[in-house]
Amino acid sequence: MEETILENGKEPSFIRFYVKEKDGNRLEYGSIQKSVWVNGTCKSETLLWLGKVLNKEEMIFKSRKNGIYKFTPPDTITPLSTGEIGYFGIPTNTTAQPLIGKELAEIYEPANCLSFGGVYVASQLLRQSTIADIIMDPFAGVKGLGDCVMALVLYKLTQGGASMHIKNWWDETYAKFLYPNINLDSPRISELLKEIGKEKYWRIFFENYSEFIKKESPVKGVILDSTGLQNAIQTALSQISNHGGKINREIRLIVVLDRISGYPLYFKYVPGNIVDKSTLQHIFHEMEAYDFEIASALMDAGYFNEEDLKFLYDRKVSFVTRFIPNRKIYKKIMANEIDDIDDLKYHVKKDSRFMKIKCIQVNDMLNMQLYVYVCKDLVEANKGEFHILNNFDFNKSEFKEIEEIREKLRRRGIFILLSSIKLPTDKILHFYYERQDIEQIFDFAKNDVDLLPLRVHSEATLRGHFMIVFFSTIAHVYMRRILEKKQFKMSRSAAFEILSRHVTIVYDKKNFHLPSIPSPTTRKIYAVFNIEIPKKMLIQQDNKFL
Repeated sequence: MEETILENGKEPSFIRFYVKEKDGNRLEYGSIQKSVWVNGTCKSETLLWLGKVLNKEEMIFKSRKNGIYKFTPPDTITPLSTGEIGYFGIPTNTTAQPLIGKELAEIYEPANCLSFGGVYVASQLLRQSTIADIIMDPFAGVKGLGDCVMALVLYKLTQGGASMHIKNWWDETYAKFLYPNINLDSPRISELLKEIGKEKYWRIFFENYSEFIKKESPVKGVILDSTGLQNAIQTALSQISNHGGKINREIRLIVVLDRISGYPLYFKYVPGNIVDKSTLQHIFHEMEAYDFEIASALMDAGYFNEEDLKFLYDRKVSFVTRFIPNRKIYKKIMANEIDDIDDLKYHVKKDSRFMKIKCIQVNDMLNMQLYVYVCKDLVEANKGEFHILNNFDFNKSEFKEIEEIREKLRRRGIFILLSSIKLPTDKILHFYYERQDIEQIFDFAKNDVDLLPLRVHSEATLRGHFMIVFFSTIAHVYMRRILEKKQFKMSRSAAFEILSRHVTIVYDKKNFHLPSIPSPTTRKIYAVFNIEIPKKMLIQQDNKFL
């Protein structure tokens, strides 16, 4: 909460700014207030409600009563016409932090110096890999739609943020030469996302994409997991969920990941109150419709369900999942198979952690021959033992309570995995912990390409938003794999942040632009991606790219 003192020559007053959560967004509002004494207590009294803050420095507000206006203290309200404000309610004579940096912005006019490297390298890589063709092909029948989609993907990869700000990015980057004839005005974005989300485009994309994956990853192993997308939007998809004991209003997003390549294969969104285990068969059937081939599946405990395990088993899809504790066989194993788990013969080292792993074959589970791996994480067991004993008073405890503590200590750090194939004990954990790859994908989608917060208010727009995030994630994984293969010790996002500082100087009268001389680090990143740094580029030729 901020306050600005007003010099009005009358009674002392001030503008109070405060932030309010609305539909998942943080909005700032302002009002004019004065301090009054009531029964010996100093309180604030509202003199004038100013409305939503559009630009604090310029004192631009929006309210139902006055529309968009400029406030001049102490009480002058000047309505602003559409021509006096930008697409996002910001006066046209004010700008955000320029992408080319503050120093260059003080030298060049915005149209004469553009952020170049990030957009150029990303567009070249996606062209060379055929990923651009796969993304754009479904939209070939609608003039300009494919270009708009690729512009959105490049925006997510090189800058990120809400899609409604893409026009600013387009104005300040090489993208305006790549896609000169597209309309990215803010009011147009919702219409664009609705179009992208149509089922006919999805089907063409996933049919083409499945063929790409067959060439990239012949192993056909998948990781399946879901994440909750908390939101405050009014839609039937947004429901109260209880996931892992946490109560939230959310939409559930299920993602299938290729285990070897790390590419996301498929996704599905469902209402937040649908549990994971009720979705597995449906997802497999949908992927089957697009000719995705699946030979093995790695799943979290949320997908543990005898009917689904039998479904996979009968189709010869091998699986590894975590056993849930509310099954009789789990309780039987915990009662009979963990007393000797500390024996040295079960010792396994996982990275820098020491584990105990014991393999047991079971044949009494829906007529399937399965393998149970009883695992004890020694670090977690020791942490748990310290916590339990530190909070227990042996001098005041009954024998029964001591026995309960002994049983807790006995089970501490133990978890059980279930597999349809027998794996060496030193391999099962490595296989299971590959699940962390999908957590990295969720983290990238939420934090780098604006999966959250959800700023849409219809399922049609939501579908388009998900598709752009999915396309961007595919591109991200492709570029990350290049860096990993070259053993380049820099993240993809860090590399593109540096590339985006590489600018190009525009000479529009001569119809060309000239990329600046890159720094040694920038030059190295170009080399890692095997992209040649252009010397001089004709503007009219750039319009034909992609």
